Parts: sequence; structure tokens; C-alpha cells
Amino acid sequence: QLDALLSGGKARDTEQARKAVFSRVIYNMTMNVDMSPVFSQMILATPQEDVALKKLLYLYICTYAGAKQELVLLAVNTLVKDAADPDPTIRGLAVRHLCQLRIPNLVEYAAPVLAKGLQDPDGYVRQNAVMGLLKVQGEHPGFLEQADVIPKLEAMLAGDPEPDVVVNCVHALQAIRGKDLVPSRALVYGLLNKLKAFSEWAQCFLLKFLLRYTPANEDEVFDIMNVLEDRLQHANSAVVLATTKIFLRMTLGMEEIHQQVLERIRPPLLTLMARTPEVTYVVLLHLKALAQHAPWLFAGDFKSFFARHSDTPYVKLLKMEVLVIIANADNAYPIVSELCEYVSDTSPAVVRASMRAIGEIAVACPSAHGLVERLLEFLEGASEDALAEALCSVARIVRQYPDSVPLVLSSISKLVSPTVQEPRARAAYVWLLGVFAAQLQEAPYILEDLVSRFEEEAAETQLELLSSSMLCFSARAPETEATLLAAIEAGIASRFQDVRDRALSYTRLLQCGVENAGHAMGGVSAAMLSESAPPKEPFDVAREFGRFNTLRMVLDGEGEASEGEEPVLSFVPQGGAGQPVAPVQPAAAPPAAAPAPEADLLGGLADLTVDPMGTFGQAQPPAPRLELTPTAAMDAATFQRCWGSPTSSISGGGVLAAASASIEQAKQRLQQSNVFTLASGASPGGAKLFCFAQEASGLFFLVELILDFGGGALQATVRTDREGPGSEDVLD
Repeated sequence: QLDALLSGGKARDTEQARKAVFSRVIYNMTMNVDMSPVFSQMILATPQEDVALKKLLYLYICTYAGAKQELVLLAVNTLVKDAADPDPTIRGLAVRHLCQLRIPNLVEYAAPVLAKGLQDPDGYVRQNAVMGLLKVQGEHPGFLEQADVIPKLEAMLAGDPEPDVVVNCVHALQAIRGKDLVPSRALVYGLLNKLKAFSEWAQCFLLKFLLRYTPANEDEVFDIMNVLEDRLQHANSAVVLATTKIFLRMTLGMEEIHQQVLERIRPPLLTLMARTPEVTYVVLLHLKALAQHAPWLFAGDFKSFFARHSDTPYVKLLKMEVLVIIANADNAYPIVSELCEYVSDTSPAVVRASMRAIGEIAVACPSAHGLVERLLEFLEGASEDALAEALCSVARIVRQYPDSVPLVLSSISKLVSPTVQEPRARAAYVWLLGVFAAQLQEAPYILEDLVSRFEEEAAETQLELLSSSMLCFSARAPETEATLLAAIEAGIASRFQDVRDRALSYTRLLQCGVENAGHAMGGVSAAMLSESAPPKEPFDVAREFGRFNTLRMVLDGEGEASEGEEPVLSFVPQGGAGQPVAPVQPAAAPPAAAPAPEADLLGGLADLTVDPMGTFGQAQPPAPRLELTPTAAMDAATFQRCWGSPTSSISGGGVLAAASASIEQAKQRLQQSNVFTLASGASPGGAKLFCFAQEASGLFFLVELILDFGGGALQATVRTDREGPGSEDVLD
């Protein structure tokens, strides 16, 4: 068909037939059909004046020129010839596609064409020549220095009349010099004066580039802001946000002017919220950052952040976050009234966020009247999502504002065993029962019902059941004794380590006497009801304003400094791999005084006993010390296997003996107690040791010790290899 087109003369249907053939060739090429055999026919069949077919031809050439080395010369000659075409569009296209060729000797062919293209009278050719320089530089580093075209680019940046050429020059110089490219005062003023001539994309790019310039004095700041004043009214949201960033960054050191700038940028940003959901979301992210910087700025415009029926859920959620930030004593009640309307929303996320926002505003604005009452309305007849968040918010309010206790009690007393399934909400409800057990008549009986299903609860709820049972027992012992016993017994058998530890600690507390336990839990309850609000994180102005008008504003968390990694310990086994570690005789040392009991390296963990079903208030006799054999031996493989699948485990802390100020001294102290070190390693300020010991019955104890030489403290984790006599004693 291509041959027929070449011999077809100038028939009227030749143009349509040529386009159809070219389209078929390109289609087959995209389907991985090798069309290189018709390379020469494609070039000859392309009319010189047809721009559309020229684009198809250049696409074809760039596809096969790099893969077919025998076609390189023909492709380069075609593009170099077209780079001198009378039509500026064809010249520009030829320059662009010539620089896209992936051939070894591209510089030899492209350098003369690019040098001529930079001086072309047409702006389209010049802008393609500028970008072509970057493409060649990417394939052949050092080309720009050899060609000495950087001064030419700087001259074009300052004096070229075509806006697109100027933008491409900025982009090229920025890619070449990076952060070293700082605009001069003359260049900044020149770009600002003709900013309106650039496209919207180019304006955004240049405004970002102008952020590199630091004004010499306040007069320059005012000159720049006066020129950019009308950009705040631009229809493109990206231009408005880019201008806003310049205004904020340049006035950070001018407090009074900065306040005026905040007032000036407020109306245009609020106007941008009436756009598409995507634009609204991005603008709201910037408004949220401004509200964190200056909450007073939008306090009077709180109605602008009320959700509309047409808003998407993610926009509603973000608007509620802004409302929480700008709420104060004057506008808190109307904001909370509006948030109460969102509880009937069809989105569970919106329902939960609205209830959470009401609670946060109630905590942040204690002087506003009626907020807690509005929150308590949802404890009856609300959906499960609303009830769950309401319970969590009520618990937080009671912790920080004890004056609200009488109001909360009247509502909690009507709420009998809510059906919420969320662990966080159930834990909050159980906490309320324990703290107000003396005032809530049904509290012991509700706790009894919940404790009967202890193993079905999540770890968070189990912990609160233990604490609330203790609080209730300290206030109403006769009614709660059976419940507390059941809770402790279930806690010791729990599958969660934290729950088991708390149950054991409460058991030891009760062994000290009921009065002492009640006094201790009373202090805990009083501390809970005087808890202060956590301090707010300070607003990092430089970081947040640096994220303005960037993707980091949307991708929350990007650009933040990552936390340092924990130091890696290098453990050196005492024996070879797979070899038992024999007891090492300690070095001869002068006799020393016996250490005090509190200085025991294991912190006295082996002396603790548990009798969860014993009689509260009766002192328990001390347990006999374990007898450890001095001939214990264990290899590294056995230790690792037993440590990975322990039968029992416990963690605890203690005071490090003054004589154990180094790894070797700690090993010797352990050796004296028939506890042998398998592996050890140094860490900053301390050390970590893996040890083992064997009881006379054959039961092995595996110990992990973390020593802090500077602070004189230790942390121990003890595990056993199996169930056996003595395992309960040492672990308890």
C-alpha cells in the first residue's frame, strides 16, 4: 500500500489513503508487530507539509531508530533535514524528536541543530531546543559544559520575549544547577511584571521558583505583594495557593504585616471551597494548617465549614477537624449543635467523627455551657457507632473536669450494660463503673455480669475489668468480693501478658491488707479524676508553610524526620555454636560483704508468691528460695528453641547492684548464684545478657537481662522450658 501511494500521483483520495495506511502501521507497531521493513517507504511517503503525518512519522522513527542500528543514519538525516524546514511547527517537532533518539553518537548530530534552534526566530522552536538540551544532557553528561550553552540560557531567561521559552529556561537551569540557582532582584522583578502573560501552569512554576529569592528589605516585600495582589483573585486554585505561600513565607519575620496577610488571604481561600470535591479537600488541608497557626482567623467564619448535603465523606471529615480547631467559648455551642445533626449521616465514619468532635470541643471549651448535655443525649437511643464514641468522650471529660461528674452520673445510671462491641467503648464504660462504683447502685452487679464473660473480651476491656473490680471492691467490698476473685482468677489465666501481669500485681496488693489496698486504689481513683489535658504539639511554622502547595500537604506524614533506629546489639556467645556452656569458675576476689536484698541482680523476682484464691488481708509466709544446680549446661540451639516456645513467662524490674558496673562483673555475680551466661552484648550505657539456670528437679529457667549501668537499673524476662515444680514460684 505504501508503494501504491508512492506511485499514485496526486489523486484526490491519496491524502485519506495515506492517513489510513499510516494509522495501520502505527497500530501494528503498538501491538508489537515489527514494522521496520517499511522504514524507508514511511519516510518517502510522508508529505513535507502535512504536520499530522509528520508527528506519526516521528513516533515511528523514534521507536525503531534505537533498536535498528542500520536505520539510525536514515532517521537522523530525516530529522536534521526537517529541522531546517520553513514551517516552524515541523522544525520544532524535528528538534524535539531528534533529542529523543537513544543512539551513541547523538551529540554529534544534535549539537549543531540545538545551537541553531536556540537562535531560531520562532518561539516554538526555541522552547523545544531548550528542553532538548536537557534530554541530551541526560544521555550524555557533560554536554552542556562542552557546548557552553549555560550563558546562552541565562541570556534567554532574562531577555526572551516568549513566555514559554522563559519557563523552559528556568526549568533547564533549575535542573542543571539545582539549589544553587537563586534569582536576582532584576530577574524577579522582570518575571513578576510579565507574569500575566504566562499560562496558569507556568505561573505556578514561576511562583514556586520565586520562593528562592529573599527580599533585601520590607520595601521589596511590599513591591512583590503589590504585584501579586491580583493573583489571589485568580480562578485557578493552584495559582491562588502558590501566591498564598509567597505571602506567608515572606512576612514570617514581620508580625504585624503577617497578621494583615492572614486576614487578606482568608476570603479567597474560603471562596475556593465552593469548587469540586477534590479541590475543596486540598484547600481545606491548607485552611486546617492556617487554623492551627492562627485559630482566631476563622473563628467568625465557622459556618463556612458546616458540611453540605452534597459534600463527600472525606470533605465532611476534614471540615469537622477544622471546626474542632477553631472552636472557642463564643462559637462552641452553635458548632456542637451543627455536629449533632451529622449523627444521622449514612456514613459510619462521619457519625463517629461528629461524636468525637463534640467530645473534643467539650474538653477544649469547658467554659461553654450546654456542651456536655448535648453529648449525654446520645447515651440513650443512639446508634452503636454514636454510643461508642459518646462513651469514650464522656470518660475523657470526666477525667479532666470532675465538676461534670454529677451531670454524667445521672445519665450513666440509666445506661445498663450497653450493647456496643468496640473494645475501646466497652473499656470506657467499665472504667466509669469502677470510678463511680460508690454512686452507681447497680455497678457491682453489672461488673459481675461482665466478668462472667471475661475471656471473651479484648485485652483493653479485660484490663479495665480488673481495675474497676478493684475500685468497686475498695468502695463496696461485700458486694464485689466474689466478682473480684473471679476477675483475678480469669486475669491470671488470660491469654494476654499485660492482663496476667495486672492480675498478679493486684493479688500482691491485696496480700498487703484490704485497708492498704483500698487506700492505694482510692489514690488511683482520685488521680484519675484530676487528669490534665495532654499538651498540644506546637505548630511548626517552617515545616507546615514549607508543605504549602505541595503534595506533602495531601500525603500527611511525608517529609517528616524519621525516628532513629534502635542500636543493633552484637551478641558474642561464650561457647562455640552448638556447644554447651560449662560453668566458669569465677576469678579469685577478696571477700566482700553480702549485698543488700534490694541490690539483688534479679530484683527478688524469685521471692514473689501468688495465692489468688487465698484470704485477703492475711500475710503470706515467704516462699523458700530455689536451689539451683551448679552443673547446669545448655547449648545455644536448645536455648533458642525453648525461648521461642516458652511454657510460662514473666517480666519485671529491679535495682542493679553497685558491684555490677560492667558485663564481666555481672557475669561473675550471676555465676555465684549458679546462673550461667550463654550470650552477652554491649548497648549504649548498658548491656544485654541471655542466661540460664537449672532447678534441682531438672526445670530450666531462661533469663533475658537488660542492664542500665548509668541508671543502676535492670529489666528481666524469665521463662521456663516446661511446666514443673518451682516454675510457678519463680514466675510469680
